Amino acid sequence: MRIGGPARRIFAGGAGLFATNPRSGDIYRFGGLPGAWTRIGGPGKTFVVVGGRLYGLSPDNSGDNSGVKSGVYEWTGKGHAWTKIGGPAGLIRADGDCLFATNPETGDLYRYLGRPHEWQRADGR
Repeated sequence: MRIGGPARRIFAGGAGLFATNPRSGDIYRFGGLPGAWTRIGGPGKTFVVVGGRLYGLSPDNSGDNSGVKSGVYEWTGKGHAWTKIGGPAGLIRADGDCLFATNPETGDLYRYLGRPHEWQRADGR
């Protein structure tokens, strides 16, 4: 059964099913019925689902013309509301119930500790 139109990328997990629009890059959440997609945010460089949460990395990692500041964001689960949880990152990735991000300058790997702007180097330093 077809549930929607074209998508650039699809993300799924405990937080739901999400897809990015192939033209705008905006992210949408699936509402459970065919065609029931709701825009929840603008474009991002990438998104990941970790447990029951959706995270995104700002599109060009230096801010964009919509006023989004460079960094890692968490969707609040309500409308278009996102919370900035970290600064610039090269990449974000999910591993089990953990969110990881790389430092864009050094490549060092950091693990998100579950509170905005609290990250720990993955090697424990």
